[in-house]
Amino acid sequence: MTAGRRPVSPALLSVADTAVYLGVSRTTVYKLSAACGAGTGELPVVHIGRKRLFRVADLDRLIERSVAHGGRQSRIKVAS
Repeated sequence: MTAGRRPVSPALLSVADTAVYLGVSRTTVYKLSAACGAGTGELPVVHIGRKRLFRVADLDRLIERSVAHGGRQSRIKVAS
């Protein structure tokens, strides 16, 4: 790292990084994503080339919605 530069926090996360961020499986991330044909559409997706990426701000909103609707009692429901 060059002196004087601060590390940059990514604005977009991969599917694997999103799963870690949310504490869920990659399959759950796909099921939550709007781009997945069978997805619930709760999680907007950004496509850059063939990559499927997720905005950290959208992930934080998803978490806040879950907490606002009961915290521990409220779990993200994903259709099987």
